[in-house]
Amino acid sequence: MPGELAKDAGLSAEEEIDRIQKSVFDAIQQEIKSRFTRLNDLNSKFGSLLDVENLFNKSLDNDVQISCKNLHRFCITDFDGSELYAEICDCKMLM
Repeated sequence: MPGELAKDAGLSAEEEIDRIQKSVFDAIQQEIKSRFTRLNDLNSKFGSLLDVENLFNKSLDNDVQISCKNLHRFCITDFDGSELYAEICDCKMLM
């Protein structure tokens, strides 16, 4: 239309592609942050049990017992903290 500037006509194809790419990258970044947050949460709950080498090679200390109790608090119906600690002690004696 007469008197209309090019920038008033909307985005060019190149600008639209740039806008979409930035939108996609932002969504990917948010998803990665969300996944790492969930992984850190899982690690804080189960991480002490995943390090099997240290779990069985070092002397059983209070940290292992506390980890078992914390796991029991998180999954009351699935884990018995004292029973899990006893099982870890039994496995350690067998090795």
